[in-house]
Amino acid sequence: MKKDPNYKSVLSNYTPVLINILFLGLSKVNESCDPDIIEETEEWNVSLSSGCALEYLALIMKEEIMESVINFSFPKLASGNWIDRYVGNLALGAIVEGPNPEFFKTAMA
Repeated sequence: MKKDPNYKSVLSNYTPVLINILFLGLSKVNESCDPDIIEETEEWNVSLSSGCALEYLALIMKEEIMESVINFSFPKLASGNWIDRYVGNLALGAIVEGPNPEFFKTAMA
């Protein structure tokens, strides 16, 4: 059997499920953390590893995941809860390098 070097074609079948799993992982932030120092800790956790996985998925899938990430992130960014805002920022930050910059800028407008 010939291997498919185009991972995008394989991942496209599973992207919706993967994104939902990663969104769940992003939301697993330790509520006892101090919001002022959460970025300074070097502790690896589910939230950060999910963000890293989302970043790699965005590098492969490009613009195809933008709508899902924006629909997930924007309500969180508008929340009064610091954890929700952190998760929204983490999700958007994870995909910054994936889509075409012009597409990203248009989608964010």
